[in-house]
Formats: sequence, structure tokens, C-alpha cells
Amino acid sequence: EYWQFTILTLLSIVGFELNAAITRHQSLVQLRDSVAPPGKVEVLRGGVWSTISAAELLPGVVLRLAAGGAAAPCDAVLLRGSATVNEATFSGESAPVSKSELPRESRVLSDADARFCIFAGTEILVARGE
Repeated sequence: EYWQFTILTLLSIVGFELNAAITRHQSLVQLRDSVAPPGKVEVLRGGVWSTISAAELLPGVVLRLAAGGAAAPCDAVLLRGSATVNEATFSGESAPVSKSELPRESRVLSDADARFCIFAGTEILVARGE
């Protein structure tokens, strides 16, 4: 009599895990479809500003942020100037957030330094600086 209970329990567990896997796959597909294709971005190379595809960005590259509702092409630290961004897609925060440049004496970032960072996909409303 206990074998029926065991089979029912196993089928329940398999059904639950299958449902979780399907839901996870659907979420990943939706996330992948929501990402815009990489656009163009201005980078500083050899002292000259040039335009490249955002897909070609590498860590440590100095780039110029485009304002006016453009999405940030990657995570970035503000070295000069300031910006106002809409982080609603990232954090759920409905109000625009002001970002300022990283102080020159502090070049090592921690989790508390989010006020100096612009995260990929956030909307850049206003950018001021060089």
C-alpha cells in the first residue's frame, strides 16, 4: 500500500521540478528578447574619440555617454561629470537618480559606491561633463 504513496510523491516532485524548469526557461527567453541589439558608442582610443559597436567594448575603455533617453551600453563608472539616470528597469526606483563622478583619491569601488556607477540598460536622461 505504501508503494502507491511513494509513486504519487515522486510524480509530484517531478511535476514541480518540470514546472520550475519551464518557467525559468520562459523567463530567460523573455529577458533575452527584451535586450536591445548593441548600438554605437564613442570611445577614447589614443587620445582620439572614435565610434565603435557596443558589442566591441572591453573592460577599462573610456567612453562618452549619450543622453536623451539612450540606454547605457554597459556598466560604467563616472570619471568626469555627472548624470541623471532612470534606474526603473534595474532597481524599480521610479524617481530619476543623480550620479556623480568618482573622487580622484578613491579608485577602488565597493558596494556602497553605486552613486558613481551607471548600470547597463539604465536610461540616461541627462549627462554633463567632458
